[in-house]
Amino acid sequence: MLKAVVVVIGGKRINAAELSLKGSDNSSSSTTSSWDISGGIRGNCPVSEGCDFLFGLKIEGYSLANYGCGRAAAPVSSCLGVLRIPPLYFNLSKVLVFQKTFIPDYREIVLRRFHILDDHHFDSCNKEDEPKIFDIPQRSFKILSQLESLDQMRTHLDRLSEIAQQLHERIKATASSASQVSAQVKELDELKQRISDDLDRATDIVDLKECYEGTQEALAHKDYEKAALFLHRYLSLGPDIVASNPDKRLEQAKTELLGHLRDQCQKACDTDDDESFKRWLKYFAMIHAHSEGLQQCVGFLRHRIINHQNDLNLQHSNENNDDTQFVNRIKRLLNYIALEVEGFLGCIDTHFGPGYTLFLLSQLQSTVDTCALAIVDEFVLYRQLKDKASNLESDHRDIDTLTSELAMLIQPIAYFLRFVELRAEADRSALEEIRRNEGYDCGFQGPIPLVCKEIPDVRRNSKLSCKTDELNAMYVILEDNFLTSSVTVAIQEDELDLSQQIPVTKAVEDVLFLCNKCTRRAFLTVSEVNVSSTLNHVGTCLIDRLLAYLETRAMKAQLHRLDGASWSETFHKGLALASGESDKAESTASLPRHVWINNLQMFKELLPKYKSDTLDYYNLLSKRISTREHEKILTVVENNIQEALDVAHRYLEIGVDTLASESISSKLRGLVTVLPYASFELNEEEFDGMPDLTQQMAELLGEIETTIQHHKSALLPGAFTAWAVSFTEKVVELLEGRVATGKYNLLGGLQLEKDISRASSCISDVVGWPMTDRFHRLNRICLLLTLDQIHSVYDYYDTAASNWHLSRDEITTILLCRTDFSPQDVARLKL
Repeated sequence: MLKAVVVVIGGKRINAAELSLKGSDNSSSSTTSSWDISGGIRGNCPVSEGCDFLFGLKIEGYSLANYGCGRAAAPVSSCLGVLRIPPLYFNLSKVLVFQKTFIPDYREIVLRRFHILDDHHFDSCNKEDEPKIFDIPQRSFKILSQLESLDQMRTHLDRLSEIAQQLHERIKATASSASQVSAQVKELDELKQRISDDLDRATDIVDLKECYEGTQEALAHKDYEKAALFLHRYLSLGPDIVASNPDKRLEQAKTELLGHLRDQCQKACDTDDDESFKRWLKYFAMIHAHSEGLQQCVGFLRHRIINHQNDLNLQHSNENNDDTQFVNRIKRLLNYIALEVEGFLGCIDTHFGPGYTLFLLSQLQSTVDTCALAIVDEFVLYRQLKDKASNLESDHRDIDTLTSELAMLIQPIAYFLRFVELRAEADRSALEEIRRNEGYDCGFQGPIPLVCKEIPDVRRNSKLSCKTDELNAMYVILEDNFLTSSVTVAIQEDELDLSQQIPVTKAVEDVLFLCNKCTRRAFLTVSEVNVSSTLNHVGTCLIDRLLAYLETRAMKAQLHRLDGASWSETFHKGLALASGESDKAESTASLPRHVWINNLQMFKELLPKYKSDTLDYYNLLSKRISTREHEKILTVVENNIQEALDVAHRYLEIGVDTLASESISSKLRGLVTVLPYASFELNEEEFDGMPDLTQQMAELLGEIETTIQHHKSALLPGAFTAWAVSFTEKVVELLEGRVATGKYNLLGGLQLEKDISRASSCISDVVGWPMTDRFHRLNRICLLLTLDQIHSVYDYYDTAASNWHLSRDEITTILLCRTDFSPQDVARLKL
C-alpha cells in the first residue's frame, strides 16, 4: 500500500473529485479538497493523518505558493522538493504514482497532458512494476541534472581562464629577464676562472724559476736537504708546468741530487749508521724516487742481516755445542731481522706511504730465507731428523728430546712469519683502502708490483714458510711416536702408588702427565695443525690405551676378590707390588677390583685439570692465531675431553656394579635367608616381648656395616659413593625377595616395618648420607602389610601416583601375604 499519492489534472481549477490523496497503510480513508490556482496553488494540502511526506508540484504556467499540512502551515522551502520532468506524454497511471524511495531522485515536474486516475488505478499499482516505470525517466533526469551543473561551472571556468592568461603574461616577462641575468653571470664565472688559471700559471712560473735557482744554489753549497725541498716543490707544481720546462734543467738537477744521495747512503751503510741512513732515505720520497729509495733501504738491510749472520756463525764456532745451539741461533737471527725491519717501517710508512712496506718485505724475503734456511738445514742434517721421523723403533727418550728441540726451533720461525704476515696485511689493507676511496695515482713511477701488478703474498712466496710446513709435518710424526711409545711404557711399568692413602696405580697420573707435556709442546709451535693433531692423538691414547687398559684389568680382577680384613692388611703393608719378588705385570694383575675402580675415578677427577691446563695454553696462544683457528682448536678440546669422560664413566659404572655384586658375599646372602619372615604371625604377647630389632636383622646389619666400612677405606670418595648406591640397591633387592615370600599378620607386619626402618637408618649412618630413597619399595610393602583392613588400601594407593614404585600385580601379591586377608577379598579389589 502506498504511503502518499497525489494526482493533479491540468486546468485552472482542481475540483474535489479530481484531487485525491491516499492515507497511510493502516488507513483507507481519503480526503478531498479544491485548490484555486488562478494566482498559484493556495490553501491547505488535504493530507490525512499518518502521511509520510508532502509533495510540491509546479504546473506549467503556474507557480507554487505556500501550502500547509494539518494545523501548521509550512513554507515551500520545508517541502521535500520541487520535481521536474520533461514535457512528455505519459499515462498518469504510470507516472504520477510516487513512493517515498523515489522522491529524492527528482527536483521539479512539469505536467502538460493528464488523464484522470481513480482509486482503481492506485490500487492496481504494485511494487513489481515500479522499477520498470521509472527506469528511463530516472536516467534522463540524472543526465539533465549533470548538464545543468556543468553549465553553471562554465562561467567560473571562463573567469579562471582569464586570470591564468594574465598570470602567464606577467611571468613571461620575468622569465625573460632571469635568462638574460643568468647568461651574464655565466660569462662572469668563465672570465673569473680564466683569470684564476692565469694567476696560478703565473705563480707556478715564478715558483719554477725560484725552484731552479734554489736547487742550483743548494747543490753548489752541498745542502742536499734544501735541494730536495726545492725539487719537491717543483714536482708538486703539476704536470703542465713540469712539461713546459723545455731544457729539463730541473730534471738534470734531480739526477745530480740522486747521485749525491746514493753516495751518502753508501757511506751510512759502510759505517753501519742507521740513523744517518734514515735521514737520507726520506729525501728519495721527496723527489719522487720511491723505487730508488726502497732499493737503497733493501741493500742496507741486506748488508746488516748478512753481517749479523756472520757474527752468529763466528760466535757459534767459539761456543761449545749444546742441545739448544740451533734454537738460540735461529732465535737471535730472526729477532734481529724483525727489529731492523720494524725500525725502518715507521720511516717507510711516513715518507713513502701505503704499499711500500709490502715491496720492502718481498725484496728482503730472499735474504731472510737464505740466512734462516742455512741454520734449519744444518739442524735437520745434524740431528738426523728425517731418519728419526721415519724410524718408529727409536727410543722414546731420544724422541722426547728431539721433539722438544724441534718445537722450540719452530716457535721463533712461526713468530717471525706471523710478524711479517701482520705487517703485510696492515699495509695491504691501507693500500686497498686508498685504491677504493681515492684511487692510486701517485704521479710518478712507483714500484711496479704495487702499481701495475697484483699485491704480492709475502708468506706464500717464502721458502722459509714452506720449510716450516715440512718441520711441522715431521713434528707431528715425532710427537705421535713419542706419545704412543711413552704411554705404552707407562702402562707396561704400572705399579701401585704407595704414596697414596687409597690404593691406586701410577698409570693414570703418568699418562695424563705425558698428555699434558705433549699438548703444551704442541702449543709452543704456534701451529693450529700441530695443536689439533696432538689433541686428537691425545684423545685416542686416553681412550684406546689407558681406559682400555683400566677396563681390561678391572674385568680380569673379578676372580681376585679380597675381603675387608685381608685387603686392608695387604694395602697397608704394600705387599701387592712393593715386595719386588714377582713380575710387575703379574703383580698388577693380582690387584683387586678396587684399585682399577679407583684408577677410573681418579681419571675422571684429573681429566678436568688437564682440560683447564689446555685452555690456559689456548688462551696464551689466542692472540697469535686467527679466530677461525681458535674455534677449531676449542672444538677439538671439547670433543676429545667429553668423549674420554663418557667412556670413563661407562667403564666405571660397569666396574662398580660388578664390585657391588661381588660384595654380596655368601654369608650376607645366608643372613638374609634366615630372616624370620617365612611365617611371621605374632600374637600380642610375642609382639610386646620382642625387641625393636629382630636378632637375625641385627646380625645382617652388622655384616652390611662391616662390608661398607671395608670398601669405604679402599675406595676413593667418588667411587665409594657409586659403589654404596649400587650395593644398597642389591641388598634391598635381596630383602624384597625375602619379604615377598613370607606370611604375616598385622603385628608381624608392624615388626617387619621396624626392621626395615632400622635397616635404612643403619645403612645411611654407615655410608654417611641418607639412603632412604633406595628403600621406597620396601617401605610401600611394609605399608601394605600393616593395613587394618584390606579396603584401607584405597586410602593410600593412587593409580596416578608415580612414587609408589609397585605395580598392581605386586600390590596384590603383597596383600596375599597377609594371613588375615582372604584371597577372595584381595581378588575383589579394584586397583
